[in-house]
Amino acid sequence: MKNSGFLLLIFLTFSLENFSQQSDTFLFEEVIIAEDNGLQAWENIEQFYEDKNGILWCIIDDGLYRFNGFSAININNYLSTFYNLDVGEQAGVTFFIEQNGIIWYGERKGLYKINLQKKTAHKIVLDTPLHPPNWRNYILKLQLIDTILYVGTSNGLYLVNKHNNQIIKKYLTNGADIRHRNSAHAVESFYIEKEKNTIWTAMPDGFYKINTKTDAITHFEIKDAPYRYPHNFHRIIPDDNGFIFPTHGLGVVRFDTIAKQFSTHLTQKNKAYRRAPNVIRSMVSITDSIFLINAVELGNGLYNKYTHQYQWLKTPQPMKDGVFLDPDRSGYVWASKRGRIFKSIKPITKRKQSHKQIIDVTDFIANNELKSRPSIDNYPHIKLSENERNVLLKFSLSKSSAIDSIVYQYQLNSKKWEEINTNNTLLLNDLSTGKNEVLIRATDKKGNVLANRKLSFTIHQPFYKTSVFITVCILFIFSIIYLLGRYSVLRKTTKKLREIDRIKTDLITNISHEFRTPLTLISGPIENEIQREDLTDDARRNFEMIQRNTNRLLSLVDQLLTISKAETGATQLSVTQQNIIPFIGSIADSFHYLAQQKDLNYLIYIHPTDQETWFDADIIEKVVANLLSNAIKYTPESGSVICNVHIKSGELYFSVKNTGKGISKKEQSKIFDRFYQTNPHKEGIGIGLALIKELITLHNGTITLESIPNAWTRFLVIIPISKHSFSREEIHPSLPSISKAPPLSSSVYVENEEETPVMTYNKPILLIVDDNKDIRSYISTFFTEHYHVLKAKNGQEGIDFAIEHIPDIIISDVMMPVKDGIALCNALKNDERTSHIPIILLTAKVGEKNKLEGVKTGADDYINKPFRKELLIVKVEKLIEIRRKLQVRYRQEVVLQPKGIAITSVDEQFLDNLQRILDDQLEKSSFTIEDLCQLLGMSRMQLHRKLKALTGLSASEFIRSQRLKLASELLKKSDINISQVGYSVGFNDHAYFSKCFKKMYHCTPSEYQKKHRTG
Repeated sequence: MKNSGFLLLIFLTFSLENFSQQSDTFLFEEVIIAEDNGLQAWENIEQFYEDKNGILWCIIDDGLYRFNGFSAININNYLSTFYNLDVGEQAGVTFFIEQNGIIWYGERKGLYKINLQKKTAHKIVLDTPLHPPNWRNYILKLQLIDTILYVGTSNGLYLVNKHNNQIIKKYLTNGADIRHRNSAHAVESFYIEKEKNTIWTAMPDGFYKINTKTDAITHFEIKDAPYRYPHNFHRIIPDDNGFIFPTHGLGVVRFDTIAKQFSTHLTQKNKAYRRAPNVIRSMVSITDSIFLINAVELGNGLYNKYTHQYQWLKTPQPMKDGVFLDPDRSGYVWASKRGRIFKSIKPITKRKQSHKQIIDVTDFIANNELKSRPSIDNYPHIKLSENERNVLLKFSLSKSSAIDSIVYQYQLNSKKWEEINTNNTLLLNDLSTGKNEVLIRATDKKGNVLANRKLSFTIHQPFYKTSVFITVCILFIFSIIYLLGRYSVLRKTTKKLREIDRIKTDLITNISHEFRTPLTLISGPIENEIQREDLTDDARRNFEMIQRNTNRLLSLVDQLLTISKAETGATQLSVTQQNIIPFIGSIADSFHYLAQQKDLNYLIYIHPTDQETWFDADIIEKVVANLLSNAIKYTPESGSVICNVHIKSGELYFSVKNTGKGISKKEQSKIFDRFYQTNPHKEGIGIGLALIKELITLHNGTITLESIPNAWTRFLVIIPISKHSFSREEIHPSLPSISKAPPLSSSVYVENEEETPVMTYNKPILLIVDDNKDIRSYISTFFTEHYHVLKAKNGQEGIDFAIEHIPDIIISDVMMPVKDGIALCNALKNDERTSHIPIILLTAKVGEKNKLEGVKTGADDYINKPFRKELLIVKVEKLIEIRRKLQVRYRQEVVLQPKGIAITSVDEQFLDNLQRILDDQLEKSSFTIEDLCQLLGMSRMQLHRKLKALTGLSASEFIRSQRLKLASELLKKSDINISQVGYSVGFNDHAYFSKCFKKMYHCTPSEYQKKHRTG
């Protein structure tokens, strides 16, 4: 028995020597990749894998690469750039590819499941890091058995369900921070015995046996190792009744599972121990007993597991730094170091599996732009634009190095085969539009076809080459010739009509303004006279007649302006959400008085609804009022007028029916023409119905007329009132309503225009800005008793007066020479000296758009001409009252709060600046009003008027009040005595401080301190 064992040892020794003599079998050559895409720019490649098609996959710090023998592709970069997938940002470590193409990719910060076919990627978080940097999800090894993915990490071993990505179990994890990939809990290698429910796991601090059924864990250790953590095994190789490990400093170690013991076999037995030569990066089985190994400094060698002998081989110098060896399907062994890739010259290991050679197309480029990587995209049908007619393909026969001589050919659109002379590239220029097919094949030197690949793509045909487009062009050319003839005739006429329309609109607008100003001067005094109690009846009737005709003139001016705007497209819808039924009802009710005067039977039928309604209130008011006034006007005494309002299917139905003469068929065709009147002897100029037709059309509605002569007439208006009937630009928020207040009682007198009023500070200052002298004089009569009135004849003069005198309120016209009211408002509201002054704008321009423009400039109110005297007086008084309330609020505040008393952002900025100055200077007794004026950049009068308006105090009173408020706070919270409080807030005289304090707080400082002292 002993002799047989000796003979076996001699045989195994001879076998090892026989292998070493075949040294050319184990020689390695360097592989140069023509297009490496960055693969060879990294330190080393830690893992190689060849798939069933002969494609080599490898991983580096930069990610996962796919190499077909000619070019390499960075999978991570392509998926993130072209498909915006999250496939990790840290260095790649390991990967595993399933048969169905699913890639499990492990990197420093996590695990990713990548589906190349569906172009999806999911990150699987195994553990949550306690603190950065995150090493708890550092993936070290992956293996898939059935439906379970075994994941070795820097923090233990995880079992993951490959279908739902859920963690099934985890072993040997640590609750503390993992600061490095080689932590005590790093699982770099493991071996699974599924039938025994056992996982053998190597970790730096020991070798573990895990029972996955009971979760029992057994720990084994190497005793008396020359360095810490000797169990960092790079691989676990099953052996008879044990395992063999390439280690990180102990050479080859064997573990006997029966004896539960380790045996160590160093690489240099007769030399003093050094760790580096005993670092064995990898072991690849050649026969049942012989392994190809790679050791640091020593390079490649053979190891006999029975005799434990090493035989070192000729090795490229870079491989002596330690490399990982990975065999492919054909038995060739691959390795990498410092960006250089090496492959064995001949097959070394046993042939694992056969592979199928394919034509692998990596790049589909059109007009120098990458459109697809067909081999990754599963060879899709590619669509190109009409300009992309130059195509470049890059391809290779997988495992092409195994063939001595390869000839590539291509066939385009079933034409004859052409040989490809360029190196693994095919350039197709000036391709025809439509569908194209390219067939590429590889043959050996005997003409045998090794593999072929078909690609299809479509180049869209330019629309201008289609028959439909050509036909349309011919028809279009003939139409253009005809229309040019017509256009040349109508061009001059159209241009002239447009010019006439523009001149007409400008004329009507200017006339409207010129009419409104004198009408204001007429209606104001007339209104004052009517209110006199000592007026005779005849005089009252005459004044009321004047007032009615003044209002009628104003109405005609408004109608002319409105119809002109509607005709030229200047009028825009301003749709708001309101309840239209009560809106129309209130208008209709106002006509009861007129109907009673003519003894008419006036009936209103309204059908209430809760439906949401959207409409232009101004247009609806004009339409309803015009139709009802016409009906009452043309109905004989004791006749009937019937108003009917209801909503149906999102539309308003409004009809007005009246008895009377009626309208003939001939007249009905002209009734909506401008200036047409059925009865020329009646009042009016015939623009009412023309106007409402224009307005209803603008509102996307219709108006129809029915009439039976000598019986009745009925107008029916149908208008959409649902929100979706209007564009976004036509819908506007409702303008705030103006509340009315009772007028002030005051006697007035007329002031001389040229007279300069004497300025005293017991009355507010009012500035009137208008280019019309009569308007200035007329408005001033309302206010001279209670206000100091200043007058300016244009916007620039008004700005100068406002800056010089700082008035309490300004009334300004809008349309003026030099600078208009909008410019005046902009200038004053953006100047710190005048931003607080309330401004009321007066204008002859009507409409919500003009009102909105005025309010946007910062104007505090907006009144149309002609205006009622009482309304103007109340608005002025209310704006002054608002300022007074803010002044009262200021006096109640201990600390100046800009947002609380500021009206505008400019005021808020001024008060912020003022508060900063006071915080810095207030405690200085030498701080004076002149100092404050200089720091604020204002004159003393301007600062006085500004502070008076905002706080109700003069400049000196304001500074004193701020000092006293600060003193009151100190008295409440500080332990210092009364004199020190006075000095700390800027009072040098204790008696004067006590006097001022008592005047403001109605008690002495000491009494105040006792009353408010807390704690």
